[in-house]
Amino acid sequence: MIFDVRYWKRDFSRIAAELRRRQTQRRWPNSSYASFEKSIMIGFYTIRKLLDAFQPMLPVKKETLFCLTAFPSLKKRILTLGWPEVDEYFDVAKPTTVERKLSFICNQMVHSYLFTPWFDTNGRLAGVFFSSDTQKDRELLRMDLESIITLFEQIATRRGRSPLKFSPEKNRFVM
Repeated sequence: MIFDVRYWKRDFSRIAAELRRRQTQRRWPNSSYASFEKSIMIGFYTIRKLLDAFQPMLPVKKETLFCLTAFPSLKKRILTLGWPEVDEYFDVAKPTTVERKLSFICNQMVHSYLFTPWFDTNGRLAGVFFSSDTQKDRELLRMDLESIITLFEQIATRRGRSPLKFSPEKNRFVM
């Protein structure tokens, strides 16, 4: 069980700042893709771990809804080992707006089968496409980078309610 979330939360400011810098990045060598993927994965894994372990310490809850864009599958078998071209496997002409719980998004990111950056028409990093191995045959989700950065900054800077109370009789913290 995680009792002191400070050590888990402190990296979120650094990751958010790194993602902000990447919004204007123009060249994307393989190392940049790998670093971007690692930052997102570690961030969402950490959120999932904190939500499961000590939810009251976070300013967000598992049930918090986030607005995403969903694209239906074209029902083609995905055979790529690299960064897939999403329009080969999903109907990008038919986007729908969906709301998903934070816990669902964390699981999709952590178990992503498809994960690729989304660049806007100006070539700027604008978000991420993702889908887990269980969802990949149904839909592809897209989350904008600003929402991810805001979530990471919120977790880094806001304090949740601590369920630990100091007990003078026992001379220690208790739940």
